[in-house]
Amino acid sequence: MGVGVFFLYLISALLLGIATNLDNMLIGLSAGMRGKKITFVANGAIALSSGIVSYLFCRLAVLATYLGQFSNYLGGGLLIAIGVWPLLPRSMREEGASQVLTGRESSRLDVREVLTLSLALAFNCLPASFAAGLTGLSPEIAASAVALCSLCFVWLGGLLGRTLKNACSGQLLTVLSSTAMVLLGLIEIFI
Repeated sequence: MGVGVFFLYLISALLLGIATNLDNMLIGLSAGMRGKKITFVANGAIALSSGIVSYLFCRLAVLATYLGQFSNYLGGGLLIAIGVWPLLPRSMREEGASQVLTGRESSRLDVREVLTLSLALAFNCLPASFAAGLTGLSPEIAASAVALCSLCFVWLGGLLGRTLKNACSGQLLTVLSSTAMVLLGLIEIFI
């Protein structure tokens, strides 16, 4: 593998991490605005679950790479479809996992909330990780990027929520996430 191709794989993994984790920033933002702190351990559990699911489904998809260049077209097309889907009018109204944070008030997320968020956000990574695996993206690199971006976005969202105390448009995050997913799909089609 040449340096240029390796660089494109790193960019693809980073875009996968960003696209699958912008919702995590909204979760952190929502928690921060409500005065809830997501501890490092809770954030680590969320990131670890997303990384594990990404690894497993990316690894599962790598088994299908015997299809040659067709798997890049299939995986890239799936990534583009995943990116475009939330932009459709009916899905823009869905708020997804951010609804989990409603409930009783305390200064930290409890174990039940952390587990629920971990599962919801990990399942959010399934289709994109499988599609990225179809294109031949390394499961190790993909899982690392997803977990690292999850850690960063939940932390950053919490920090922004606590400092700004203003609502952030979930629609903007959906558009940014979708754009990153479409870019990832286009890159993967042409690698």
